[in-house]
Amino acid sequence: MTAVRSPEYFPRIEYCALMFEAEWFVIADTFPFSRQSWHNRTKIRPPDEQGRQRLTVPRKHGATDKALNALELDASTFWARTR
Repeated sequence: MTAVRSPEYFPRIEYCALMFEAEWFVIADTFPFSRQSWHNRTKIRPPDEQGRQRLTVPRKHGATDKALNALELDASTFWARTR
């Protein structure tokens, strides 16, 4: 089986299961960016807190039909910090 998926910021368990099950796994970064997808965000459950937290990689806003490999990150905020 060949599976074709767009890249995700932090792949979910279903994505990983498909990756391990497929004989060929193609990461298609030429697909258009979708605002309601997991391309640049994910949910995590921090060990010291209740509930969930959303991690998002900010992107520069522009045309919504741009391919994933053509998107630029928004470096105006320091989003990749560590505690």
